[in-house]
Amino acid sequence: MVFFITGPKNSGKTAFVKNLHSALEKAGLETGGIVSEGEPAGEKKSLYFVKSLRTGKRMKLLEIGGGPVPDKAGFDFADAVLGKAQNYKTVIIDEFGPLEAAGVGYGERVMRLSRGHDLIITVRPALAVTAAELFSHAGTETLSVENKTPAELEELARHIIRCLSK
Repeated sequence: MVFFITGPKNSGKTAFVKNLHSALEKAGLETGGIVSEGEPAGEKKSLYFVKSLRTGKRMKLLEIGGGPVPDKAGFDFADAVLGKAQNYKTVIIDEFGPLEAAGVGYGERVMRLSRGHDLIITVRPALAVTAAELFSHAGTETLSVENKTPAELEELARHIIRCLSK
């Protein structure tokens, strides 16, 4: 099963999957995976890091300036973390972007993980339909975090945990 967590930029997708990771672990469902963390320069996020949910280690992934500049070492790190995540039934990927949808970045690894693992993937609304089509072999459910109250976000997390606990 693949759960897509959608919402526009800065809507709380990353915060939701970080909290979900903790809730999954507390429920006895070990997970692996990655989150992307942006750091602002002025009013906008201009530098993105990828962080392992298991170890907390992070590396530069992408720099936004005149255009996105991927960091190969960061993408290699993300791919390696996702490779180790195959030891877990559930894997979190934050975020599945245009590079991954095109089969580059860590997209190929994510596609392999979708065969035999439950995935929780953050994706922006503009890519949600494309992502659902790419993962249609696994069965998908799309859940939005946009404009949700804390109580509604807790219910979304409980729903995912119930589905994964079956």
